[in-house]
Amino acid sequence: MISYEPLIKTLQERGIKRSDLRQHMSSATIAKLANNEFVSLKTIDTICRLLHCRVDEVIVYIEENENDEPMEGNEPT
Repeated sequence: MISYEPLIKTLQERGIKRSDLRQHMSSATIAKLANNEFVSLKTIDTICRLLHCRVDEVIVYIEENENDEPMEGNEPT
């Protein structure tokens, strides 16, 4: 699962509100971020460009279920 918790932390550290992002993206996209729903890489790129930050300051991957089988070709080595 992708989480945008790092984005919330980055915004707080910089004194920026999520609503301030509305100048650069739709309210629907901001709602997706608030609900940890998928957004495009273009949106992630826009956020990184606006905040002058790295991707890991916007998103983090959280493994949901250890019972999930890896996709073919993605087996751990």
